Amino acid sequence: MRKQLLMVLGAALIAGCGTTVDPEQSGAPVEDRGARKIDGTEVKPVTAGDPMGTALAAVKQGVLAQRSVFFDYDSYVIKDEFKSLVEAHARFLVANPKVKMLIQGNADERGSREYNLALGQKRAEALKKMLLLLGAREEQVEAVSLGEEKPRCSEAGEACWSKNRRDDMLYTGEFWGTPVRCPQGRWCAFACPPVAGGTGALFDDEEARKRIEALRTESNARMEKLEAASRGQIELANQIETLKAEVARLRGQIEVLTNEIESTQKRQKDFYVDLDTRLRKLEPQAGAESTPAGDAAKPAADPAAETRDYEAALNLFKAGKHKSAQAAFLAFIKTYPASPFLPSAHYWAGSAHYQTGEYKKAMELFTRLATTWPDDAKAPDALLGQANCQQESGDAKGARKTRETLVAKYPNSAAAAVARQRLAPTPPPKKK
Repeated sequence: MRKQLLMVLGAALIAGCGTTVDPEQSGAPVEDRGARKIDGTEVKPVTAGDPMGTALAAVKQGVLAQRSVFFDYDSYVIKDEFKSLVEAHARFLVANPKVKMLIQGNADERGSREYNLALGQKRAEALKKMLLLLGAREEQVEAVSLGEEKPRCSEAGEACWSKNRRDDMLYTGEFWGTPVRCPQGRWCAFACPPVAGGTGALFDDEEARKRIEALRTESNARMEKLEAASRGQIELANQIETLKAEVARLRGQIEVLTNEIESTQKRQKDFYVDLDTRLRKLEPQAGAESTPAGDAAKPAADPAAETRDYEAALNLFKAGKHKSAQAAFLAFIKTYPASPFLPSAHYWAGSAHYQTGEYKKAMELFTRLATTWPDDAKAPDALLGQANCQQESGDAKGARKTRETLVAKYPNSAAAAVARQRLAPTPPPKKK
């Protein structure tokens, strides 16, 4: 298909280059509109007797000698500083309707060859559109793209690249032999040199122009598809980055909540330890009322040693050394059976076993405390610990019953408040 198109274009160009004007028409009268001035330069309209001469001489001097319009990076918007130049060339085309112009759109080397070819075409079309709006005729102006193939500067840097982002305006007689870059990236046409008495055949072959326009349309469609695919990939990448940021945020929140839970648990543990210490200070030194009847006959221990051993065991628990605390409290219970610290020792020994997952032993100690010393300040906490052990052991029904007993027997205790919260029904999750 491409070879056939090249053959057709070649034949059309050869035929166009050989076109001549009928001698009888060379002297046909043309309306004389008189000479005009464009930005100080006198311009005479083209006549049949003088097809290019005087008018084309005018485009080589004054403002019309400036043929390039430069663009910003990745843009095809004509800047204000070049609008007066475009207006001058438009007035010249209006004054000389037989003069034709070729606009060559160019781009710098950055970007793919296909993208720069399409960008050069958009720049050329933008300049053509402005000329037509200012009065030039459609058949007078042709816009083509050279992409990055015709640089003015080959160095790397903005100073050089800015010279390559441009449109070049060529008039009849100036663009023969100039290659025209097709949208598919091949050299598809060459302008013919001017023929005596006529204006060249570049724009006269309608069939070739239709083929070129079809190729240009196809190239633009492909570029639009590529741009759409690129936009989709960019949007997907942005969504991925957003999700990554959200995941990182959630992880941070989880870490914060975890730290808060650990801090709350530590404060709760410290609170119970402090509460136990204060309660012990309020307890009477004589343990007759709180000591089982079977232990009353046993000899009293040294109060100083007793207090020292209890404090040592409690400090082990505070330090998180639960195994050592277990052994210390069990030894204290055995050594000081008549001690006023005995209920508290049972409670802390049970708590130490609970912390290490020995729920059966912990429940035994909590139950003994609640049964033997029901009026002790630690009795409600012992019932709460017993319920926790039952819950952890899989006896949810027993745990509930123990909590109900705690609430009924010690309704005003802090442990009863905790038991009420755990007995309260859990609300169903909200539907999303």
